[in-house]
Amino acid sequence: MTVTDRVTVDLTISRKQVLMCAWCGALVILLVGGGLLIAGLWPPPQPSATADQMREFYAGSPFRIRLGLALMMAGLGLIMPWGASITAMTSRIKTSSSAMTFVQVAAFGVATIIGVASVIGWGEIGRAHV
Repeated sequence: MTVTDRVTVDLTISRKQVLMCAWCGALVILLVGGGLLIAGLWPPPQPSATADQMREFYAGSPFRIRLGLALMMAGLGLIMPWGASITAMTSRIKTSSSAMTFVQVAAFGVATIIGVASVIGWGEIGRAHV
């Protein structure tokens, strides 16, 4: 192959890949929602709860809380493929600016980081009370 040969890259996305990534959105909801329920964080603890009540909440069932937080972490990891499917569809719109596609990619990355950081924070709060 010489320098003058043209190389074409097929950037089309298969329907199967997009659907697989799109279904990650449903898994995010199921895993994060299930994790919140299992950990006992939904509905959230009462704002009027005392420090002793919160300590009892976290110390009472650390395995359940850790399992719920692990499910939430797994679910939040699926935000990126779900966001990739949305971004792939948005990038196909001819009237859309390519800048908006990059904004979407960045927004899904930031959402993933914020979600994971908040779950880590909940886990650290729980460790401090046990």
